Amino acid sequence: SERCLTGIPLAKYLEWYIHATLPPGRIVGFGDPGVDMPPVLTSAVAGAALYRNPVFQWFYEKYADKALPSHRNLSLETILYDPTVKAHSPEGILPRGRAYREFAGIVTSRNRWIDSDSIVYAKCGCELNHGHADWGQLCIDGSNERLVVDLRSTPGYPRADPHKYYNYQQWGHNVFFVGDPDLGGTSIPARDLRKAGCGGRLSESRFDETLGS
Repeated sequence: SERCLTGIPLAKYLEWYIHATLPPGRIVGFGDPGVDMPPVLTSAVAGAALYRNPVFQWFYEKYADKALPSHRNLSLETILYDPTVKAHSPEGILPRGRAYREFAGIVTSRNRWIDSDSIVYAKCGCELNHGHADWGQLCIDGSNERLVVDLRSTPGYPRADPHKYYNYQQWGHNVFFVGDPDLGGTSIPARDLRKAGCGGRLSESRFDETLGS
């Protein structure tokens, strides 16, 4: 199907996912990803074939070898892969910076798509699945290294009541918060009870494409 289960066109989802992937092949460290988690690419090979999209093909070919075996479907990728689709980098096709008001409110900006050595990324909102109280997060990568990092999930936290663990709270992330320090600002249960808006809100965004800022 052209649309994901959420009703979002597959092409829009893949553009978001490409913007949310950083060299040398890891997704942005928001919410609940593993440390240096590589992208999951079965949807990319499907999108490349469906739309005959050279950027999606580039994305799949560039990072396919980094994908975790546990997160791949090699049989499906073999069936879906179309070698007649010529790969092309996002340079000159996708903007270097983009702000998403949906999809957790992710903002990313890089100085270039090929061998980028400076990337800034932030999170304005929050996702509904595997979410942490980490809206307002700002991270920076340089020369393929994380320079301003976030703790994300760490192994060994008490899964019986994970919402009480520090990195599910705002004080477990590199964000400012106002509230009771014992509660870490706003917890996920408290956030969910509000039902009105999720975390922060992106109000304005401007990019300089010549600088990638």
